[in-house]
Amino acid sequence: MIIVADSGSTKTEWRLISKDKLLASTLTVGLNPLAHNRDTTIAVLQASEVVQWVKRGIEEVHFYSAGIIDVTLEKNAAKNLKLF
Repeated sequence: MIIVADSGSTKTEWRLISKDKLLASTLTVGLNPLAHNRDTTIAVLQASEVVQWVKRGIEEVHFYSAGIIDVTLEKNAAKNLKLF
């Protein structure tokens, strides 16, 4: 299964996909790395349905976000998601 997330400053749309089939979807607040730190990211994810998805076994996460304007921010966003 994979998770695909499309994030802006105000909301993130999350999709859980298995073999080209949409299994679930949910919304959280936006996770723009220019505006949100690691603690905020973890808190948002822990309060969402996404925490249950991770327990089911995720092979990949595709996270697309506003605010990832350089390699440093990209690495920080990836590191924050891996903590979860």
